[in-house]
Amino acid sequence: MDGSSSRNPDSTQPVDPNQAVFKQQLETYYDKIKRYPNEPTAYQAIGNFLTDQGREQEAISYHQKSLLLQGWSLSKTRHYQFTRDWFSPNMPIWQEHLANLANRANIQVLEIGSFQGMSTCWLLDHILTHPTARITCIDPYFKPEFTPNLVRTGVPDKVMPLIGYSQDILGTLDPETYDLIYIDGCHLASVALQDALLSWPLAKVEGLIIFDDYNVLEQDNPEQTAKFGIDQFLQLVETEIKILSQDYQLIIQKQSPGFTPAEIAHHLSQIPQDDQLRW
Repeated sequence: MDGSSSRNPDSTQPVDPNQAVFKQQLETYYDKIKRYPNEPTAYQAIGNFLTDQGREQEAISYHQKSLLLQGWSLSKTRHYQFTRDWFSPNMPIWQEHLANLANRANIQVLEIGSFQGMSTCWLLDHILTHPTARITCIDPYFKPEFTPNLVRTGVPDKVMPLIGYSQDILGTLDPETYDLIYIDGCHLASVALQDALLSWPLAKVEGLIIFDDYNVLEQDNPEQTAKFGIDQFLQLVETEIKILSQDYQLIIQKQSPGFTPAEIAHHLSQIPQDDQLRW
């Protein structure tokens, strides 16, 4: 007799545990959206979750909805393609502290770590709206979505992408050039400290420096230690800066030139060689 004929017709096929967990989590996200249809974080969360599951196209639509609910209407109009969103919770504080840079002539921004270009596009849509405004972006691995998203802004010529490690590129840029520097590179303490030291002379006096992931400390994740490096930097420049915001991100204003090149070189030399990673 065929063994299959003796199978209980009422029995069910084995369920893939991972698929069951996925469905359960997805239902939780759907339920939150149903209960809070105007809550952006609900759409942001499901978008990031779907990308983790390889469902990027679905994720893009949820991120567009989240950004639209947060007032970034051009993100929908211009059909930006973002599969992940770690940036949008920062938009209100950026709007507050960067408002006086908006639509000003010859504003220069430097961004370290651009990923898919969400922060870049937001700056182009909200701050760098004057025809002479420019942004320089440094990243060793720009994501495939980066360039198409810049094209969708309508002003890709305002952007200078530099492919490479920040430690190699920052020293080649002109000092006292940038009105805003956004540091969102490697989150290791040693690299965050290097990026801060190398970026400092590039900022204009009265210019702003924003550090991402400042208040992120994951005890079990040795790659999330940026705060330690940033705090070391703050100790070195505490009399040269004004702290404007100190939360998930840190925003400081440079109030005097501070270090000489020799002093910066000295501080860089104090970072153990094994810790001077490239990013």
